[in-house]
Amino acid sequence: MVDDVFNLMDEWGPEKIVAVSDTKTGMKGVLVIDNTARGIGKGGTRMLPTVSVREIARLARVMTWKWAGVDLFYGGAKAGIQADPQSPYKEEILRAFVRRLSN
Repeated sequence: MVDDVFNLMDEWGPEKIVAVSDTKTGMKGVLVIDNTARGIGKGGTRMLPTVSVREIARLARVMTWKWAGVDLFYGGAKAGIQADPQSPYKEEILRAFVRRLSN
């Protein structure tokens, strides 16, 4: 896996990749901050059982170019959570993700 993360890096980013987990909820998540040269990283959160670090890094890069393309002063970022978005525990999983990131 470490080799895969290194393969995601180029001259533009990502600047930071943070992986988190929570044993109580089974949550596994990742935050990718691609590039903040134009401002704070802004993106969204994708929740799917099959989400991967590579996919989230690619989407974070798309956000970098999206904000630059419309000339807004944001950088690119994206979060991903490996979970079923239809789960009745969705809120608990999202809260666990945010709690783990806050540490």
